[in-house]
Amino acid sequence: MIDSMKQRYAYDCGVAAVRYRLLMLGVALVEDYEQDIRAAGTTEAEGTSHEGICNLAQSYNRIVVTHMGPVEEVPLFSIVNYQSEGDGHYGVVIAKDVDSYRGVESPFLAVWDPSDGNVNGFSVAHFNTIFYSRRYGKQWSCQV
Repeated sequence: MIDSMKQRYAYDCGVAAVRYRLLMLGVALVEDYEQDIRAAGTTEAEGTSHEGICNLAQSYNRIVVTHMGPVEEVPLFSIVNYQSEGDGHYGVVIAKDVDSYRGVESPFLAVWDPSDGNVNGFSVAHFNTIFYSRRYGKQWSCQV
């Protein structure tokens, strides 16, 4: 993935995930990344809350639908909040429910990761075990 879409700090994965999803929709992004960090209320101490994700997407005049439930119910291209390296992390679901993905057994989920710009494959069973945030709750996703 293009480097400009990756998160810039250890705490701004939510902002990068929203910007990636908006780019997928053809939305013209502001050049000032810091402006989007402020719009989302992102902080070094807390990262980006679920409310901040919604606020940022809405600042681009996008309709946001949030969902609480298992990953099987998450729509394609949703932003998801999950555990990665011991902390909450946001990514974008870019594929799901096909036969296999890079050796991951079906059913699977492919998630774009803003920390490195790569796509990671997860079995649905495994993703459901990490589909939570200690700060912000369980099984949250957002469709923009």
